[in-house]
Amino acid sequence: MPAPEVRPPAPPLRALLLDFDGTLADTLPGLRSVYHLFLERIGAVGQAPGFDSVNGADLSALIPDLCRQFAPADDPARAWREYWRQVEQAILCAAPAPGAGALMTWARQRGWHLGIATAGRTGLIAAWLQRHDLADFIDGIVGADICERGKPDPMPYLMLMDRLGVTPRGSIAIEDSVSGTASALAAGVEVIRLGDAGPASDAVCTVATLEAAHHYLASRFNQARSS
Repeated sequence: MPAPEVRPPAPPLRALLLDFDGTLADTLPGLRSVYHLFLERIGAVGQAPGFDSVNGADLSALIPDLCRQFAPADDPARAWREYWRQVEQAILCAAPAPGAGALMTWARQRGWHLGIATAGRTGLIAAWLQRHDLADFIDGIVGADICERGKPDPMPYLMLMDRLGVTPRGSIAIEDSVSGTASALAAGVEVIRLGDAGPASDAVCTVATLEAAHHYLASRFNQARSS
């Protein structure tokens, strides 16, 4: 009986794992405004953490805590509900980041899986995707409402990769925040970091925008396909 044919190992399954706020969607101006107005209302401007330091984290505990600290006469649960109502409006009204559709089209044409790991709520992100005709690109969403631990813990990315059936070696994340970058790296995923990300490393590539991330990926993987 002849020996079975030895085939070369298949290349790892590729997945593009996207952060939402400030990466896939241009939500940061609206979310920054909501947070600043909340701090103004409770008299915490200059004393509470700034928006950039909490961007990418789940605020469902921080907002009530700030309310208790700076506005003890207010109801923390009610403060959170009102804060979240404003966040929902800001997110739904946000436009896709420039180049988002082109990047996802490029990835899908190459057979990549696409998923979102976010500190937002899964249903809200799904509603935003539907509103902007982008839902068909996304194979899975892991939001703070279904993940026990949020960024910078690796759990959001580990859960997302499990749902997509991919491995860290076959995945690349695009992030714009310190906590999100830490989350992806802790999950063993290479990161493309948007904006002022500090020094690059073997696991982190820094580019200015999502369009620049698309250009980087196209240059890297189009060349790999042709070689």
